[in-house]
Amino acid sequence: MQRLEHVPLRALPAVRRPPSILVVDDEPLVRHVLVKKLRHHGFDVREAPDGEEALELVHRDPPDLVLTDLHMPRCDGERLCQMLKSDPVTSEMSVVLMTAGPTDEDLMRGIGFDDVLYKPLPHDLPDLLRSLLAAGSGEPAHSSQAPGPTESTPARAWGAGSRAAGIATGR
Repeated sequence: MQRLEHVPLRALPAVRRPPSILVVDDEPLVRHVLVKKLRHHGFDVREAPDGEEALELVHRDPPDLVLTDLHMPRCDGERLCQMLKSDPVTSEMSVVLMTAGPTDEDLMRGIGFDDVLYKPLPHDLPDLLRSLLAAGSGEPAHSSQAPGPTESTPARAWGAGSRAAGIATGR
């Protein structure tokens, strides 16, 4: 019987996992479009139809960022954010509100949302989310620079005065 020699493994390079995002919206079409777009841009994406299911997913496998609608059945986006921010395990998780209607951004930030985005969401949402994740982690964004609001993506689509708009424009 031949004896196998022990060969030490070379150190493997660190493998970076893609940023993970949980999309929470009660509209199946909205979730489908967002999931498809974000996956196409290299994100690991999961989805939930309401805050209650989102909480279950978050506690099973915490994402880097939660992108949630405001008005949903069972547990809305406001309650979801409050619950995540009050739990020591998830309190540092980025939670971004996406809404179709006008809202008091200061009030939403007071609740704990890290940013407020308005529907229709900008076409360069993946770059915006990378900027938010990089700002929260201290790491550089994956793209060279996230574009800011332009004539084709008005400030309202970015959440006028939002942290993301400030990050994207260098404010």
